Amino acid sequence: MDPTPLLEELFPATALERPPGPLVAPPEQEEVLTVTLFLHRCQAALDDHIPTAWVEGEISNLRVPSSGHCYFTLKDEGSQLKAVLFRPQAAVLPFTLEDGLEVVCFGEANIYGRRGELQLVVRRLLPKGEGQLRLAFEQLKRRLQAEGLFDEARKKEIPAVPNRVFLVTSPTGAAVRDFVKTARNLGAGGEIVLCPVQVQGEGAAVGMARVLELVDGVAVSGDVVVLTRGGGSLEDLWPFNEEVLARAIYALSTPLVSAVGHEIDFTIADFVADRRAATPTAAAHLVFGRMEELRTSVGRAALRMAGTLAQRVERARSDLSLLGHRLKGPRQLLIERRLLVDELWRRMDHILTVRQGEARSALQGRIHRLRACHPGQRLLRLRRELTLLREGLE
Repeated sequence: MDPTPLLEELFPATALERPPGPLVAPPEQEEVLTVTLFLHRCQAALDDHIPTAWVEGEISNLRVPSSGHCYFTLKDEGSQLKAVLFRPQAAVLPFTLEDGLEVVCFGEANIYGRRGELQLVVRRLLPKGEGQLRLAFEQLKRRLQAEGLFDEARKKEIPAVPNRVFLVTSPTGAAVRDFVKTARNLGAGGEIVLCPVQVQGEGAAVGMARVLELVDGVAVSGDVVVLTRGGGSLEDLWPFNEEVLARAIYALSTPLVSAVGHEIDFTIADFVADRRAATPTAAAHLVFGRMEELRTSVGRAALRMAGTLAQRVERARSDLSLLGHRLKGPRQLLIERRLLVDELWRRMDHILTVRQGEARSALQGRIHRLRACHPGQRLLRLRRELTLLREGLE
């Protein structure tokens, strides 16, 4: 970038073009700036001409004090630039910063007046190159696994016959066509709701997290969410490796199937999801593939149920015929019930008498023990012991 516009704005042209002369006081018509005002004007010029920029370099002199802010130096072969990543942005990084790591930073230039230093205030930071992305992937995977986001015990079952399937993906991608075509071939009866979202590029992870939150708010029992897209490079699939999306999937109360990329592609979203499908087509088989099996099972169950019902009806007829011969008259049944009630009364009276006697005996025993523990009796015994001890002392 040509620095001439900045210089022309900060300093008058006459001051730049005037040849050096003897050290004398500046003319009265020229403005004399304080250091603070000079730096303020430099900052204003930077804000006007370089509001934000992407800067790549190697991290060195990394320092993370107790405040949680990350201070480091970005350097290349010829220069270096101080940079700061504040705690809110550092807390959501999917990898750990370390010296020697090559990164790409997005932020704005800032002049720290107390030291007169130019520094880059980093708003977003990405590892440079696929090797560094692999490092970030492994670091985030280990951290989320330690937190329990991948635990099988917390994963939800996919309904055998879903009511609705919320398809969260790009509306223009091939994943939509593959999923819908496979679902129709399988005879899926459930409703497929397309939830369009950006699945690649900056802000894609945050956008998908917001869509998942909205879907979870309207989903009911029996619904399923399918998060999918076609294959691509590691950089293309990187939004599915960001922590914000992983935590959004973990917070869902609706079962989610992840179908990102091809069979060999694995993302953080795959590990957090309730089920992982290798491709969008495989996701359709996973969600709807059991319907034909269920239809066959229902048909077989219906045949078994009809046979069982016929057997039970025939058995009930035989039992009814037998009971009709053994059925007694109402008068005889009434006599038997009266005799039974009388017998039960006698047994109950005997049991109550026995238990009442046992209760009286137990009560007498408790009264005897209570009298023995009376404070007056205890005091009398203690007085006797005191008298004996006093005599023995004498």
